[in-house]
Amino acid sequence: MPADPVPRSSVAAATTPRPVPPGLSVPEPKDARGIPVCELLTTEQLVRLGFDPATADPYVRTYSDSCGWRYADGSTAGGVILAVKPGSKNLGDVYLQRDLLARFEPMTIAGHPAARTDETDLDICVITVAIADDQVMQVEGRVSVPPETGRPCDPSIRMAELILANLPPLR
Repeated sequence: MPADPVPRSSVAAATTPRPVPPGLSVPEPKDARGIPVCELLTTEQLVRLGFDPATADPYVRTYSDSCGWRYADGSTAGGVILAVKPGSKNLGDVYLQRDLLARFEPMTIAGHPAARTDETDLDICVITVAIADDQVMQVEGRVSVPPETGRPCDPSIRMAELILANLPPLR
């Protein structure tokens, strides 16, 4: 564990890629560059996840782009943040911030290193997934969807699995 965790603001402002710590590198990287973030999931996939596809709300940021959707029942939004631009944070940066997070739980999704990285204790499960060594995505899903499984991050994990399946291999 680093002596001085990197403050969130300095990670967002980074301008050079950082090496990925051992064990966090992606063995079969995918490539999300050039894909509009609101097009990472198909209309059918959004409906299966419980989202209303017509509510897509894209937001372009300096180091990442995001897209949010409202759930079909009109309740809270969920979505994805995609960091694939030069200077974006990687999963190693997220590990450096783990002590600043409300919840940090390492996992693997579809062979990709990932972690539950909730910043608050709200009714949202945030999963950060390494797409490639220098590309990450964060998916956010409401923890109460679907309630019958008893596993609160299932919607976020399923969203990440679908996105990874839609992405081409990194060349």
